[in-house]
Amino acid sequence: MRRLFVIKAEPRTRPLSTRDMHWESRLRRSAENKLKVVAVRVEPAIEQRVRILAEATGRKQSFFLQQMIESGIAAMEERWLSPQVLEQVRSGALQSLQPSSGATSDLFGDMHDAQAD
Repeated sequence: MRRLFVIKAEPRTRPLSTRDMHWESRLRRSAENKLKVVAVRVEPAIEQRVRILAEATGRKQSFFLQQMIESGIAAMEERWLSPQVLEQVRSGALQSLQPSSGATSDLFGDMHDAQAD
């Protein structure tokens, strides 16, 4: 059961600082729409290109990485998923799959495997 909480806001007497805006955006996030962190290794040349793009535009690297993922995920799904699984993913019927024996179950599983050799 979901509960609705109403917070009564006082009128603002000063502009919001960056810290205040960050805090307010965190308050608006719920468990359902909270952003997740994903770690990925990239070649230094790719990291440099993303960093330069961020510096030149005044945006964060994470903004551009998120844009790249969002704009390219459909193409990756079409290439790597079977038509049946793709249909389930896009309809929302399939949330996640259990990792197979060849899949990495956590972000740093390949590091552990490389150290064991």
